[in-house]
Amino acid sequence: MSESGHDGRAASTPASIEAKAEMRRWVERWKVVGPLLDAERWARLATASDDELRRQSRDLLALWQPGLAGDDGEGIVLQQRTFARLRDRETT
Repeated sequence: MSESGHDGRAASTPASIEAKAEMRRWVERWKVVGPLLDAERWARLATASDDELRRQSRDLLALWQPGLAGDDGEGIVLQQRTFARLRDRETT
C-alpha cells in the first residue's frame, strides 16, 4: 500500500471488468488466428515472383513518412539506394 492508503489498483467497475473480459477473448482468438495468418503470409511470400516482391517492397517503402519522429530516415536512405541499384540493373 502507498502512503495514501491505496494499493495502486484501480477499482473494478462493470465496464472495466467487461473490457478485461473482451481483451482476454481477443487474446484467445489471436492465439488461434495469428499462426494461421502467419502461415498464409509465408505461403504467399514463398509463391510470389521476384517482380511481385520488388513491387511490394517499393510500395511499402513509398509509405515512409519523413515527418514522423524516428531515425530521421537514415535506414530508409540506405534501403532506397539498394532498391535504386536493383532497378538500375533491371533496366540495363
